[in-house]
This record gives sequence, structure tokens and C-alpha cells, in this order.
Amino acid sequence: MNNYAFEVIDAINREGISNEAWGLIEDIDDTKAYFGTLGKRSLEGKWAYIYEKKDGIYAYTCKIKPTMTMRLSEDAGGRDTKLAFYKLD
Repeated sequence: MNNYAFEVIDAINREGISNEAWGLIEDIDDTKAYFGTLGKRSLEGKWAYIYEKKDGIYAYTCKIKPTMTMRLSEDAGGRDTKLAFYKLD
């Protein structure tokens, strides 16, 4: 495990983010179909993701720069939630 992957998982753990608000994925062909993002991206390799609320307080994960963030469609909660992705490998 590289240092960045460790820091991401450690920050998620310290943050106390519940299982329904984060996860691990591998080789996603279409983020729009999988997550309901506004744009369509493919994600190669291993990734962590966090659904972040607009007014949420993230004391630990805010210190780690995500590899990318994406907005969600209105149907997927996009008005007040964004999706942060962290490439782990």
C-alpha cells in the first residue's frame, strides 16, 4: 500500500464516515451509469470515493487532495452532494 492510499483510508476512518457514504472501487467504465455523475468518466485501477455533503465538516479528509471530484445529477443527490475520488494505486 502506498502512502497516499494509507492516508486516504486513515482519514476516512478518523472522520467516522459511515459505510453508505464511502467505498472502494476498481475499473469503472462509466461513472455516470455507476454513480449518477453529471459527466461520464472511466476510472482505471483502484479508487476510494466519498460522498461529501455541501455543508459537511470534514476535519481529516479535507487535508488530502482528491484525485478528482465530480458533481452528481439531481436524481443522485447532486444539489447538496459531490463525489470525491482518490486514486489508490
